[in-house]
Amino acid sequence: NYRCRLTEVLCIDEFKASTIAGEYALIIGDPLSGKILDILPSRKQEYIYYYFQSVPKEERMKVKYIVTDIFESYRTICKNLFWNSIHIADRFHWIRLTTEAFNKTRIRIMNAYLSLGKEAYKGSYNKYTKYANVLKKYHKLLLANRYSKESWFFDQRQVASYIQKEMSYQEIIEYCLNFDNDLEVAYLYLQDLYKISKYSNYNNAREKIIEWCDLIININRKLPELKKVALTYKSWTKEIVL
Repeated sequence: NYRCRLTEVLCIDEFKASTIAGEYALIIGDPLSGKILDILPSRKQEYIYYYFQSVPKEERMKVKYIVTDIFESYRTICKNLFWNSIHIADRFHWIRLTTEAFNKTRIRIMNAYLSLGKEAYKGSYNKYTKYANVLKKYHKLLLANRYSKESWFFDQRQVASYIQKEMSYQEIIEYCLNFDNDLEVAYLYLQDLYKISKYSNYNNAREKIIEWCDLIININRKLPELKKVALTYKSWTKEIVL
């Protein structure tokens, strides 16, 4: 089959697709030109490995940078087939690990309060079920990046659903965080990561990421979702800070 020649910078990512090889296909692109170099019907390691192994060695050696998400198969291929390249973990993808972990934490806490309210009050509406509903309604607000949004965003006001009074976005966030300590801690760590991502440079990023990970791993809180992410980051620190 025809394929484009590999360029100095490659972006590799999977996407949802129904193919004869599985549920995910793979796209290989050149981020500098915006050109798609090839699309593969599978993201399985053996398939990708065979594909790139069939590319002449001289062509592979001209690749200088490869940008991927945090998927171990990509790291294996970069190490074994692209010896002259630098492997970079894409910022959007590694930050998404933490936003997804925070969201799982929110859902776990939300469901716990929902169950508590139904059990304690025999199904009647109460402060616990109200809180669970607020967490569900404003899940996107809790994910808002304070380091990418202007302060006026959090000053916006509305009649808050379930609370039934006019509140600013900041007051709604505070309502959610003040009700549960674990959610508050998880939120602060999420915002800390946003800050590290925006303000760190190559000279201090490694130290800041490792410090962030160690704090989460050693914290005496029930935050398994974030602790799993922290362990992954420690394994991928080199690719993240590049």
